[in-house]
Amino acid sequence: MVAPTPESLVGVWVGGFDVPGVVNSPLVEVEITSDGGALSGEVNQYLDPSATRSGPVLAQVTGIAIEGDSVTMTLANNDVEVTLTGALSAGGKLNGTATANGKIGSFELAHAVNLSETSVSAWEGEHISGGAAYGLYAVDQGFSDSAVATFWLVDLNSGQWRLVIPTSEDTALIGPAFGVAFPAEGNLSLVKGSDGAITGLRLDRGGAAAVVPRVTFKTEEVSFPSGDLTLAGRITLPQGNGPHPVVVLTHGSEPGRRGGYRLLTALLAMRGIAAFSYDKRGVGDSEGVYVENASESNIQNLAGDAAAAVAAVKARSDINPKQIGMWGASQAGWVIPVAVTKSPDVAFIIVTSGPVVSTNEEGAWGDFTNDGGTPSPKTLEALDAEIEAVQPSGVDSQDAIRALKIPGLWLFGAADRSIPAQKSARNLARIKQETGGDFSWKVFEGGNHFMLETPDGMNASLPYSNGFTPGYIDAIFAWLLPRVTIAGS
Repeated sequence: MVAPTPESLVGVWVGGFDVPGVVNSPLVEVEITSDGGALSGEVNQYLDPSATRSGPVLAQVTGIAIEGDSVTMTLANNDVEVTLTGALSAGGKLNGTATANGKIGSFELAHAVNLSETSVSAWEGEHISGGAAYGLYAVDQGFSDSAVATFWLVDLNSGQWRLVIPTSEDTALIGPAFGVAFPAEGNLSLVKGSDGAITGLRLDRGGAAAVVPRVTFKTEEVSFPSGDLTLAGRITLPQGNGPHPVVVLTHGSEPGRRGGYRLLTALLAMRGIAAFSYDKRGVGDSEGVYVENASESNIQNLAGDAAAAVAAVKARSDINPKQIGMWGASQAGWVIPVAVTKSPDVAFIIVTSGPVVSTNEEGAWGDFTNDGGTPSPKTLEALDAEIEAVQPSGVDSQDAIRALKIPGLWLFGAADRSIPAQKSARNLARIKQETGGDFSWKVFEGGNHFMLETPDGMNASLPYSNGFTPGYIDAIFAWLLPRVTIAGS
């Protein structure tokens, strides 16, 4: 135990609390400041799964005080006040009792550090040894309201995701799920060489410790033309000599950057497959204008960019020109089939959560489900019946899919509230029957639009996800690996 001082409490504290039968928050973030020793704070994040599940709960922190060796503060929202009373440990944690409505539980808060941009970049990386494979990646700020940089620890074999909160330049706590921190599952520490470079990852969980060495895949920045534009790309190569099969990673509707695909590139590279990602037109270092919507002209432009990326990788001596594939998600379900019509060099495609319906039907589904933002009064099964009455109009990938002469794999989440997954699967079945195309697909129970496992596909359920829906990664590579030749195998 350490005697607390106002200075020792200043900063960001992340953790959670549980008062059985009253309130349970697996993610709380409190930012404490001092004005001449007078402590005050703000609540940056506060999740309460017992609430409406419509998203984060607005809360305030009051009464931050030091009384001897104890620290006290009160968190209040519209429903309940929780008083936290605990001691400060030498490891920079506050632990103690959480009291609400006369009942007592427990809490834990860790003193988080805000890593520099350079440190965040250094923390990111892959760690592989024998049967263990982990990626450590900075959390996309679209998924977090944290005042500090946080990370995801992803098991590259099972697809399990864990939130990671840095507590020093070299250490962090590991949360129990995708976006929650309490109760902590374990601790993570970086292993460094004599030069300060990160050489491995030490994981302490469940009473066992394991050190997994860092693995570095070769990357190269590549500029390539697409019509009158120049786009910025990056190729990631597996270990060993080529020529390698390669997958061109194709964007959804987001303003995607080439660095945002590190998880997918790792999944491919660790299995001997190169990956090519690029900044979407008008984003990052790519020329042009970024357009989000799925208009006919935009889909044609994006498909042309994807075809240009295929041409760029085909010209490389370290790539097998006969084994170039495409993989994309969401809006890419409309883009990729059109891109194949523009490039005869695509050997296979993989589409995750990509609509095999028109833009009008996809939009209607989002209206039915509120895109997962708020609960719908109807079940997904009932909405699936209603979507059959919606007439197709706008952009539709089905004609381009009918024309495909290459194998394709589509993966859907049954709990997807962004696209009608079941109808997309039915449409694929009909097209396959009509054309005899080499098409495969699978609908995963519990999978949301990101193929993360949730009970209902609601956005508010995402923080509690264990990771990718079981079997998702296995399904991809059970289909893909027999269709490519790994160099040196």
